[in-house]
Amino acid sequence: MTLKRSVALLLGAALLLGAAGLYWLLQPPCGTIVLAYHSIKDEPFSESEHLFVTPAELEDQVRWLKRFGYEFLFADEFRVEPGKKLVCITFDDGYQDNLTEAMPILQRNGAKGTVFVATKNIGLNEYCLSEDDIRALGQCPCVHVGSHTDGHYLATNLSDEDFEKQLALSQRRLEQLTGAPCLSFAYPGGYYDEQKASLAKKYYDYSFTYPGTVWAAGAHSDAAALPRITVNRGTSGLKLLLMIRRAEQDPCHPSTAAAQQAALK
Repeated sequence: MTLKRSVALLLGAALLLGAAGLYWLLQPPCGTIVLAYHSIKDEPFSESEHLFVTPAELEDQVRWLKRFGYEFLFADEFRVEPGKKLVCITFDDGYQDNLTEAMPILQRNGAKGTVFVATKNIGLNEYCLSEDDIRALGQCPCVHVGSHTDGHYLATNLSDEDFEKQLALSQRRLEQLTGAPCLSFAYPGGYYDEQKASLAKKYYDYSFTYPGTVWAAGAHSDAAALPRITVNRGTSGLKLLLMIRRAEQDPCHPSTAAAQQAALK
């Protein structure tokens, strides 16, 4: 699709939303977008079909982002520059198709991605990344590897001591496999509290959650609780772009970790 055709489609969609749609379309972004994916696969292998974005959908989404001037960031180089279009693409859990399907798409389009791995799942079954797969991701210039704890336990179900062990264990193993610092982290399920966020800061520069709504990360967002937007199966590149443009005008400014966590309930 040509840039002219893409612009026409985007303007047409905004017009359908009326004056308000045109307003947010033309406004500069106020925050950075962080997108959360899981498996990139045509055929779902679990009942959570909405989490299986197809390779064609991911490619369409990345091309729309690139076409409209977004700069791709790794999760461990997160930043906010008001007026600049910035996006982080992240993948949770550590699925093998993140290597075989997602990585080639990122490479073809000059994009970047971060794979958050639950280290206890490494080599668990045919759908999970193996140790060799993690090493391969560590050698790819378009991918960084981050932590998703060791056992994928919800932080709020663990004692502070056990949660800290999860943080340290996963970080250590991933650094051994990739030979690179592991500086970013995603809370399983998005759940955390203020004390868990404080512990995450001891190990990781940036930690990511789900705020329960579509928010961009603003200049005042907590580096230990950065909001992400979940991308579900069936989302076209245009639909994602429209979602992003709305989110960029209303960045998340949580006063406390507890306030953002309450949005999940």
